[in-house]
Amino acid sequence: CPLLTLCKGKNFDNKNSHIFLQNVYRRKEVMNLKIMKRKIPTKVKRILAIITALLLIIALNMGSAKAGAGNYLAYNLIDKSKSLNTAYTLQNHFGGTAYSSPAFDFHIFAEEVTLGGHTNGNIAANQLYANTHTFGAKQNNHLGKREDNYIGQYAEALSNINSNGNIVLGKTITTNISKQEGRISIGRNSNFFDQQTSAKIYQETNSSTPYLNIAAELSNLRNISSNLSKLKTSEDVTLSKVSGEHQSITVSGSGKNHYLNVTASEISTGNQKRILNISMPASTTLIINVDMKDASIHSLANLVTCLNGYSNGEQVISDACGLMWNLYDSGNANRQFVTNDYACVGCSDYFFGTILAPSAQIRYGAVNGSIIAKKTYQDGKESHRFDFTGYTDPEPPTEEP
Repeated sequence: CPLLTLCKGKNFDNKNSHIFLQNVYRRKEVMNLKIMKRKIPTKVKRILAIITALLLIIALNMGSAKAGAGNYLAYNLIDKSKSLNTAYTLQNHFGGTAYSSPAFDFHIFAEEVTLGGHTNGNIAANQLYANTHTFGAKQNNHLGKREDNYIGQYAEALSNINSNGNIVLGKTITTNISKQEGRISIGRNSNFFDQQTSAKIYQETNSSTPYLNIAAELSNLRNISSNLSKLKTSEDVTLSKVSGEHQSITVSGSGKNHYLNVTASEISTGNQKRILNISMPASTTLIINVDMKDASIHSLANLVTCLNGYSNGEQVISDACGLMWNLYDSGNANRQFVTNDYACVGCSDYFFGTILAPSAQIRYGAVNGSIIAKKTYQDGKESHRFDFTGYTDPEPPTEEP
């Protein structure tokens, strides 16, 4: 045996013999490979090289596409060839980078939403209890916004959704699909939507990140609310004395941003109706910071707000609004208005403007605007989307390092 001849006269133990034999066999395999390469024709070598290069290009492109898509991916439930590869992109840039939030693109934005009447606007919620009420407004195109709706974790008793944008569901939302009819129902005890609405429904995959991270955004909004609450009343904003049921707020300046900082008791007595007439120039922003320190959570229940002669109706859907109510509590270190029960805001009659209370539970009535809160409860009246756009002065230029 050639191997025995090689080993003859050498003092090998079992371990050394094993290593020696392994090395011999490896050398033999290398020699065989070299012989095989010499036998392969040049044309075959070229073909193999081309195939290898193509496979490499395909692999790189797949990796690049996966990296560009990010972690989010949702499929259309009717047409699986359609997908969403990016998370929700905010359309309203109130305050530049300081106060921007996708929450301002929605009529109702909260962890938990309970409807008690028709909701003429879009919703972003983790948990939605619709009580068979419809929602959505098919936002007027002249504002240039697409009206999306998002339900992250749970849905119950949905009747219909009117929307010109996407309807996106979290991965835990149950759905029933009638493939022959092309119709879908969402969550528990819900109706089947029509084909037009069903065709807009997408659902997150198990590996995706949320289309809209509501919890993270509410955390961002708490910082926004806290920062806004520290702004002092503008010199060109006046609050009149009460005359019977009436009171007024007047913005006389021509600047873009205006602020009014008041306590809840200055604009409402809680038990009696207070009609607050607000006059402000077009294309301006008025932030009314309302300090709820030591106030009853129902102190704003009978507050009725009138804005520039608007009447309570669906025509506000096509217009933009620069009025925001920032509810805060100066007695808390983080200046958050926190409630363990629903605080009534504008429950007795119509109410204009965006309600910002990201740490509170808000019960509302005929709101013409939007509601941003931890939880919301509609008090049986119809609400209308009235987009808060917010106008801001240009941000100062960034200094180069």
